[in-house]
Amino acid sequence: MDVGENILKGCHSNMTKREREALKDLAQNPDLVIKKADKDGALVVLKKESYITMGEAHLSDTETYIPLDNPEEALQAVKRESKILVNRFFNLDNSGKNGGNRRSFLAGQRDALLDHEPIIPHWYILPKTHKKKDPDTGLWPGRPVLSGCNAPTRPVDRLLTTYLTPLLDLLPERLQDTTAFLKKITTLPRFPTNSIIFSFDIVSLYPSIPQEEASWIVANFYEKNFAYVKERLKAEYNMIAPPPYLIKEGIDHVLQGTLLRFNNHFYNQGKGTAIGASVSVAIAEIFVHAKAELLEYHQELNKIHPDLKFTVEYSKMELPFLDTMVYMDAEGKVQTSVYHKPSNTHQYLHFQSCHPPSLKRSLPYSQALRIKRIVRVLNYSLKEIWEWVIENAEGTPWENKFTAPHPMIAWRKGKTIADFLVRAQFPRPLKT
Repeated sequence: MDVGENILKGCHSNMTKREREALKDLAQNPDLVIKKADKDGALVVLKKESYITMGEAHLSDTETYIPLDNPEEALQAVKRESKILVNRFFNLDNSGKNGGNRRSFLAGQRDALLDHEPIIPHWYILPKTHKKKDPDTGLWPGRPVLSGCNAPTRPVDRLLTTYLTPLLDLLPERLQDTTAFLKKITTLPRFPTNSIIFSFDIVSLYPSIPQEEASWIVANFYEKNFAYVKERLKAEYNMIAPPPYLIKEGIDHVLQGTLLRFNNHFYNQGKGTAIGASVSVAIAEIFVHAKAELLEYHQELNKIHPDLKFTVEYSKMELPFLDTMVYMDAEGKVQTSVYHKPSNTHQYLHFQSCHPPSLKRSLPYSQALRIKRIVRVLNYSLKEIWEWVIENAEGTPWENKFTAPHPMIAWRKGKTIADFLVRAQFPRPLKT
């Protein structure tokens, strides 16, 4: 018997047949569109007309989203250029006379990239339910996302992500996640009483980045740190770093070759970088870092670039950042506690669900870890918390749930309601 089937034997659905049929009917309702919220993962059910309105609010910017007269011709053109660039990255533009047989990566990896069969990817909107609704439309603002796995630029996108990721470690102001933020603030000094806590954020960073300027700035930063990238790529992937001019051509290709479809209409993204392309993170972070470095003498942040607008939040009491609430204690020391966005649905897992027992046992422990990590002034160790949980489980159905060793197997995640309902494609199925 297959190992996976053996592991899942005896795992029963926690939904009745009637509930499963109701989900199926909901997923196939042509008048509704179901998406995950931009934050917290909650499901949002929208009328089809409302969802189209949210999408068209972005697509009406014809400078950013350029309608395509011949989508198939555009797709084949980007596909051809992508294959050419993959071969150039593989050969490092060596003619064979002076370059010898140097190759950037393995021939098998090149062949896998060349076998990529692209389509024009679906473009969808994630409702920002944590933001205020538009008073005119009654709808939340939306975050545009590209379902880019099958995009024609995907092969070059994957290569650039590998080449540029080492540079992110050189950005001193970069915050990868909450752990990095908490580590950084431990080095802060004490602040005077009545100090103001504030944060800046760039409005719609990814769609606002000017493409030509971004490719030049990122390639220039790559060239400036070329020796570092060469060493990292060689040590971690046994790859040879391509020349900076080829990096710039690759970035131009990914940015300018972004094609998308929405509501049976096709577009080319003429401005910004798509959320959904893996290299977009590196391009955006390096661009903002280098731009701020070049214009450090400007007094007003909103004059840094005409396409980049900043918002500011400030408080003398506390300020949310990522999933933390940042505040200063009576001695002026920066502290943090757990923060939940107003849109957080606080979903809980039923103990009788089909998830593996080890996962359910680990949830209280993992949440305690999160509290310990964020609430740095916690007076109790995790060991004490765990002992307290075990002691208080006596005489309850949980009594024997915290003592078994963790099984050394990988469990397949069971389907969630979102897996039944959420699709990037719109309308679904796409009629041609």
